[in-house]
This record gives sequence, C-alpha cells and structure tokens, in this order.
Amino acid sequence: FRTQLLLMGYEIGDVDLLIRLETEKKTQAEAGGKKEALTQAELINAWRYGEVTEDYVRLELSLRGLPEPFR
Repeated sequence: FRTQLLLMGYEIGDVDLLIRLETEKKTQAEAGGKKEALTQAELINAWRYGEVTEDYVRLELSLRGLPEPFR
C-alpha cells in the first residue's frame, strides 16, 4: 500500500498519515472506539484526502481554540 501511494506521487509524510488513518480505522472497528488525536496539519491533510469531513475538522479545531483553515 505504501509503495503504491509513493508511486502515485504522494509525499512520504502524506503516505504515513494515510497509513496511520487506515490503521486507526481498523483499530477503532476492532477495539470499539479507540480515538487517536491528530495534529492540525494532519487533520487538514486527512480532510484533503477525504478521510474526515470538513465539519469534523472544524469541530476539532474549534475545541482546541484554533482558527478555521477554510476561510
């Protein structure tokens, strides 16, 4: 999976994030809701790649007292 993403032109940091998100999804499904906090940059990248919704990003950033990146 990692090699395919790199060959498709994704940057190494984005590949790591996508793999981490996929692993997190599997962990949540198996463990019944374990949640791992993402950094602001990771949240925005996850939204950019369709892994989370814009509303989720807005909510997470507002809970942290951070400005919205979508203005």
